[in-house]
Amino acid sequence: MATAARWGALVPTGRELRSIREGALYHAAAVAFLKNGYHGTTLDDIAAALGVKKATLYHYVRNKQELLFRCHMAASDVTDEITRQIPTNGLTGLEKLQRALHGYLEALLGEESSNLIMIEESALTPENYVQVIARRDQFQAVLLGFVKEGLADGSISTGDPKLALFAILGGINWTQKWYRAGGPWGPGKIAEGIVRQMVRSIAADPDKALSA
Repeated sequence: MATAARWGALVPTGRELRSIREGALYHAAAVAFLKNGYHGTTLDDIAAALGVKKATLYHYVRNKQELLFRCHMAASDVTDEITRQIPTNGLTGLEKLQRALHGYLEALLGEESSNLIMIEESALTPENYVQVIARRDQFQAVLLGFVKEGLADGSISTGDPKLALFAILGGINWTQKWYRAGGPWGPGKIAEGIVRQMVRSIAADPDKALSA
């Protein structure tokens, strides 16, 4: 006889609850690191932001360095999921790039973002730095593949695909520096506008890219 679902599957399991708490921890840490820098932030600050005692955080991380590292890994998990959702067929390289960048920037500015891919890398230990850069390079390699597809199918026109991609990512990542939640434009609207302008710079037909 089959066992009935626990509480009708309406109550999170212990594993799900832990995952929710970890997400909240990474978000609180990201906000603190962005505002005060890694060295200007303490675990006490992060615990206070979450409304818990510092000792509670040690159930999830051993120290602040591990927390920074896990924030980076969580960010890479998000970008991996974004690129996995891009259809393999039926889109031009430019369209794939535009969708991936839109998802990335929207996640970067999102309320639950823990995306620190371009932030506080120098504070990582050498071992953690190597892993973080490897994951970041994987994401950039996928985006570069979209640029090369666009060159092949004629939707993108640019001299050096890697240089073009780095210029675009530089502008997109900088958005996190000036964006403030609660303004007239939300993450989705900003992502739409910024990404359209960015891809327009490498599109073979800029007017079509701008109106896509």
